[in-house]
Amino acid sequence: MPATCGGAGFGQRAFFLGFPYGYSLDDVYQVSLPLAKSATLSHITKDNILLDGFANPGFSSGPVVFQPQEKTESNFCVAGIVTSYPVFEEPVFKMREGEQVEIEYFVENNPGMIHVTPIEVAIHLIEQNQIGLPI
Repeated sequence: MPATCGGAGFGQRAFFLGFPYGYSLDDVYQVSLPLAKSATLSHITKDNILLDGFANPGFSSGPVVFQPQEKTESNFCVAGIVTSYPVFEEPVFKMREGEQVEIEYFVENNPGMIHVTPIEVAIHLIEQNQIGLPI
């Protein structure tokens, strides 16, 4: 699977893999397989990719893959890795005498944005900061 953002376009479907909340398909297949989610490519530059979709804890650092728009030797390419997704605290309301009243509680809200580091940037960082035994 080629490691490139080349061939990706706005509005295109992408998939990202991970182990949300530590869950995997190992009970079914006797190996630890990640789960896949889909999102839409909303923004692509050489330094940043933004997906429109919902991530959960456990997808961070997972690969993001897509099908290139042009025909290539590979069906999928690795575009990058999930870097982060924003979470905002929203107030909780309840109805009191027909009025909406904010109470002391908050709920975390994921607005559906996923930040992705392009694979070319990730590879460059790895090459500049190698640790471990040579392969």
